[in-house]
Amino acid sequence: MKESKALFISACLVGFGIMGVAWLVSQSWIQEGAAKLDLVGGGGFVSALLFAMSFAMLATFMVPSSMMKLLMGAILGFGWGTIAAWVGSMLGAIPGFIISRHIMAEKWQNYSEDKALFKAVESSIVENGIKTIIIVRLSLILPYNILNYVLGATELKQRSYIIGNIATIGPSLIYAWWGSQMSNVAEVATGVEKDLLWWVVMLGSIILTTFFIVYTRKLTMQHLEQWPNEQEQENTISN
Repeated sequence: MKESKALFISACLVGFGIMGVAWLVSQSWIQEGAAKLDLVGGGGFVSALLFAMSFAMLATFMVPSSMMKLLMGAILGFGWGTIAAWVGSMLGAIPGFIISRHIMAEKWQNYSEDKALFKAVESSIVENGIKTIIIVRLSLILPYNILNYVLGATELKQRSYIIGNIATIGPSLIYAWWGSQMSNVAEVATGVEKDLLWWVVMLGSIILTTFFIVYTRKLTMQHLEQWPNEQEQENTISN
């Protein structure tokens, strides 16, 4: 159990570390690049498409999605910014998922095969497929980039993953709105003003995330209770 916890904490630290580095590195050049991209696209649909494609690529390299959505709202305005952020976040969720499925899934399955807790958590996530993705995508607390890779390592069906990612419309609307209220692109680096809307959204995200954790834990415990019986059945069949 201690080994499992240590591995989980290490993976989280590495993931957040990569996101932190990506944030620092991208602070200077991503805003300049975004402004030039808007000029190339000429505004409207073309710019929104270019931003969405750029989002998908940058998300794979762990550039924080919140900053990119704010930029889209600040440069394209609320309407096109929302569309670009939504399409970009749906497309950007796919590469990390596929990469993880082909590189990490087998190692994860081998590791969790004899780890009841990890296997139970995975089973609870897979069992609720679309519902799980919708909840984690609506939450502004759970890290978008890391989840793309984590979920790819599980046995979650690709169809459920893709359908559930439609829920990214929620954060896209919110961040695009915040971005559209900024007077210039440079304000994106300072973050969002903590007004009433910010507190309401964060409170909602905390409630949603808490529900996800509690509900997943309940299902996990159920799977843990079933796991010994399943193991006994497998051993009986093999013998």
